[in-house]
Amino acid sequence: ESDVLEQEGLGLVDMATTFSKEKHTVLVDGVEHFSGKRIKGYEIHMGESEHHKEHQPLVTLFNTDHQKVQERTEGILNKEEGILGTYVHGVFDNASFTKEVLNYICSRKGLEPIKEEGIDYWVHRENELTELAKLVRENLNMEALYEIIHES
Repeated sequence: ESDVLEQEGLGLVDMATTFSKEKHTVLVDGVEHFSGKRIKGYEIHMGESEHHKEHQPLVTLFNTDHQKVQERTEGILNKEEGILGTYVHGVFDNASFTKEVLNYICSRKGLEPIKEEGIDYWVHRENELTELAKLVRENLNMEALYEIIHES
């Protein structure tokens, strides 16, 4: 998407990323190492990152597209420097993780912690899909729909 072949980063993490033409996009879930809670998200990247220094990972992933896979670590977590990074998009859709990160920032800034937990996108999404399925079943002639599908 660019003619730029090489670009310096911010210098916060000793690593290099090599981009490729193919985009890697999968649904993932695992455990985040910020507070040890379960997370879901989408891993999206176009290449591979190589870390030149040992670091604590942000997450351990064990499911990809609803299939159990060999556990692997991903991302970086450095609480002392206030650095976290990941290829897992939607990680902040996990309410408990978001609350933990915000409370970590509050503690570094001398602010009171957040007590209430926000809406978890993944739970909200599942509830909405269940409600949609219920409405479809209640308002469509499902037998006629199945007949149309099987005729094709």
